[in-house]
Amino acid sequence: MTAQPYQVMPPLSGEERSALRADIAERGVLVPVVTDQHGTILDGHHRKEIADDLGLEYRVDVVQVADDDEARSIARMYNLARRHLTREQKRDLIAAEIKAGPERSDREIGRLMRCDHKTVGSVRRELSGEFPRPREPSALPSGALADALFSLMKMRTLAMIAERQRFITENAAEGKPLFGMFTLHEETDGMDPAAYRAASQRFAEWACTSESTRGVLWTVIVDDEQP
Repeated sequence: MTAQPYQVMPPLSGEERSALRADIAERGVLVPVVTDQHGTILDGHHRKEIADDLGLEYRVDVVQVADDDEARSIARMYNLARRHLTREQKRDLIAAEIKAGPERSDREIGRLMRCDHKTVGSVRRELSGEFPRPREPSALPSGALADALFSLMKMRTLAMIAERQRFITENAAEGKPLFGMFTLHEETDGMDPAAYRAASQRFAEWACTSESTRGVLWTVIVDDEQP
């Protein structure tokens, strides 16, 4: 893979990196590394570095991008989807996306970054009119957006499956309920319908056949009466 991945967030602190290394050493890489078609990492460079150092294998998902700007936008989208980011970090990512394409509307950037367009507008106002008034949206190509959405759906699903398994391991003996632990919600308001349909179809096919989801999203039915 390319030696210099896209890095849109500050490096992990020593404590964060140690925790991630311990988790990967114990359970492996549960969330796939994401690259573009050239092998450049869009998401997961810390996971890759640690797994390589430990000699562990990991899944790699490939997203087709048109250029460096689109690759960075997708990298920001993945990072913004993480729940552990602070408010300031999230707003920094949104600001970087505004700077990369200031002519795009708040709604378009909000759809890409998976956040409310009002938040984008707030960040844009903080930039003090440094950029021109947005024109009509010029969305990313549906194919590239569909690839990114599909990969993001898989990433979130695998992360939730891992959390579900951890919950079962830690709480089954105590008899705690599992209801509500596993949900998958993708906001569709304002989403490019063609891109979302394509991503959803690919996700459904993957979710119903992948060994990673077996026992959670699907299972093999054995007919005891068959010879």
